[in-house]
Amino acid sequence: MKRSEGFTLIEVLIVVVIIAILASLILPRMTAMTKRAEAAEAMQTLGVLKRAGERYFDMLGDQNFSLEMGVDNSNCVGTSNDHLWASLGVKKPESSQWGYYVYLYRNPGDLYLSVFAIHQAESGCEIYAGMGTQNNVPWYDCNGMSEMKDSQGNVIGCTF
Repeated sequence: MKRSEGFTLIEVLIVVVIIAILASLILPRMTAMTKRAEAAEAMQTLGVLKRAGERYFDMLGDQNFSLEMGVDNSNCVGTSNDHLWASLGVKKPESSQWGYYVYLYRNPGDLYLSVFAIHQAESGCEIYAGMGTQNNVPWYDCNGMSEMKDSQGNVIGCTF
């Protein structure tokens, strides 16, 4: 009996099963890497906003003020107040994954800077992470991420 050229149905099915097994091993890792990249983007933007807020404090000197900008309650990932982003010297983030909230406050004896990354969750807007300073003491809100601590146990940052 002469064998025809090509693959048998069994050979094709074996190849398809092998490809499916490999895909099931790779896809979860790719999804996790995507989430880590999105988290890294949010933390990088928070750092940029924090440094911009510190420059804004330096620019205004001892003048008392309060500045608040960022998302509104109806849209967690939307940003508002374009002119306020410009006053900080920061291009308004246009990520569809995150919203950002910035609050700067100075009054006699009190200096406060906070920045938060916010995302849409089933229950509404949720804070993903935050950082800032209060009277020149840095603080971090890791909200579920791992905290980096110094030798005295103080939180000095967040990791994924």
